[in-house]
Amino acid sequence: MSLFQDGRYQWRETCFVLFDPGRQPTIEQVKSAISAIENLEILKPVFDDMGRLESVSICSTCETVAFDLCYLEGEEVVESLEDLLYDLKHSALEPDQEGSLKRIASSTARFDVLHFQLVAQEDPQDDFEEEEDFDPGTLLLLLDVLADLTGGVAVDPQSGVILSD
Repeated sequence: MSLFQDGRYQWRETCFVLFDPGRQPTIEQVKSAISAIENLEILKPVFDDMGRLESVSICSTCETVAFDLCYLEGEEVVESLEDLLYDLKHSALEPDQEGSLKRIASSTARFDVLHFQLVAQEDPQDDFEEEEDFDPGTLLLLLDVLADLTGGVAVDPQSGVILSD
């Protein structure tokens, strides 16, 4: 079940972790890796017959954040790379991130990491008015852990920024 179907949460943003499909982790590897981040709980994991993660919801037990993690590979990933690489090449890259661009260009798998925030107001359709309540810290930690686990590169496609490599 996606958090989109849970009225308590509102989607905030989507980030990618791009990697080689041969590095698709098992659900057990993901559980072990995210155990390094305090207070995260895995809900409703979906995995293939080899135990490799296909999708999962991850909720914080003490913060107002949650995540849907979805695995994609193949044509859908490759088709989106051209625009993503263009945006990244025209952003303020650090000199040591050129290698990350090459790894991204050769990636044919990715995790879509959908970031949600627990809705505090009565009407979940209301826009978030208090941006100061929004803390991306847990998202950045999760992206870093997933990039390490897969040997991949974490990217914010909306801003065209490499977040972790």
